[in-house]
Amino acid sequence: MLKNLLRRNQPDVDEQDQQLEQAPKKRGLADLFGKKKAKGDSEGTPLDPPVGGTAASRFLTYGIMGAAYGSVCLALFMACSAMGAASEAQESAQASRPAAVSELNITDTSAEAKAVGYVQAWLEATNTEHTTLDTYVNVPVNSQTPTEVRGLRAAGFTKSGDLVTVRVTGDVKTTMASAVKGEEPKSMWVQRWWQVVLRTDTSTGTLSVVGLPAPIAAPGNLAADTTFEYPKQVGDPAARAAVQEFLTAYLAGSGEVSRYTAPGSTITAVTPAPYSKVLVQNLNATDEMSAKTAVKDGTEVQVLVTAQLDQGASSQTSTYFLTMASRAGRWEVKSIDTTPKIS
Repeated sequence: MLKNLLRRNQPDVDEQDQQLEQAPKKRGLADLFGKKKAKGDSEGTPLDPPVGGTAASRFLTYGIMGAAYGSVCLALFMACSAMGAASEAQESAQASRPAAVSELNITDTSAEAKAVGYVQAWLEATNTEHTTLDTYVNVPVNSQTPTEVRGLRAAGFTKSGDLVTVRVTGDVKTTMASAVKGEEPKSMWVQRWWQVVLRTDTSTGTLSVVGLPAPIAAPGNLAADTTFEYPKQVGDPAARAAVQEFLTAYLAGSGEVSRYTAPGSTITAVTPAPYSKVLVQNLNATDEMSAKTAVKDGTEVQVLVTAQLDQGASSQTSTYFLTMASRAGRWEVKSIDTTPKIS
C-alpha cells in the first residue's frame, strides 16, 4: 500500500522538477564565475545577463557588453589624451613665442648714426654747397672748401632725460707746420673728436639735433702708473720657442697654428698673413715657466709677450697676452687673452 502511494505521488514530483528546469533562472556574474553573493545583495545587477539562454549565448552577451564598456573607456582615454596633448602644445607654443627685449633701444643706435652723419655734413659744408647740412639745421656757412675727413664713427654716448650726447671720432686731413726751420708744412691725418647733442621725441620716436657739433679733447689716456703683473722673466729656451713658433704661425703663416695650441683650442691663424716675420723680444709670466714646471700636465701660466712684427720695410712692436698650458713636458698656447694682468 505504501509502495502504491509512493508511485501515485511520483509523477507530481517529476512534474514539479520538470517545471523547475523549464522555469527561467536568474543568474548574475557571481553565479557564472562560481562566486557566491554576499548576504543582502540584490538579485539583479546592471551587469547581469539576460535571463535564460544557453551558455554560449550568455558568453556572447558578456563579450558584447565587455566590448561596449571597453569602447567607452577607450574613447574616454583618447579624449583625455587629446586634451592633454592640446594643452601641452599650447604651453609649448607660448614658451617658444619670442619675448619682447626691453633692453634693446633702437633710438640709441639711431642717435649715433644721426650724429655721425651730422658731423660729416658739418665738416664738408661750404658757403656754396650745404644742402646736406640743411637737412639737419639751417645756419650760415662761411667755409670756402670742405674739410677732408675719413673714418667717422660713433664712440659712445650718454643719456639724460630725452637728450642723448654722442661722441664722434674720425681722421681729419691737417696741414702741420714743420718743426725744422725752412721746411714746408706737411699734410697728415690727425684723429679728432666731436660731441653732438640730440633730443628724442618719445611720442613719435624722432630725433632732432640740438646746437652744432663741438670739437672736444680725446678721452684720457691710461694712467701712467698702471703696471703689468707678470713678474717672472722667462728665460727657458723651450718656453720661448713655443711662443715664438706660435706667433710666427699665427701672424706670418709659417706652419700650422694647431701644432702649438692646446687640445680644444679654437685659435686660427690670421689670414691672409699680415706679416712676414715675427720676433719675440721679451717674455714675462705670472709664474715660473721652465722644463721643471712643464712636467706636470695642466699647469697654466699667463704670459706677456712683446714682439716685433715686420712686413718688408715696415715694422711695428706689439704686445700679446697669452695663457700657456703644460702637456707632455712642453708648453702650448691655450688662449689669447682679451685682458692683461694689471695692478
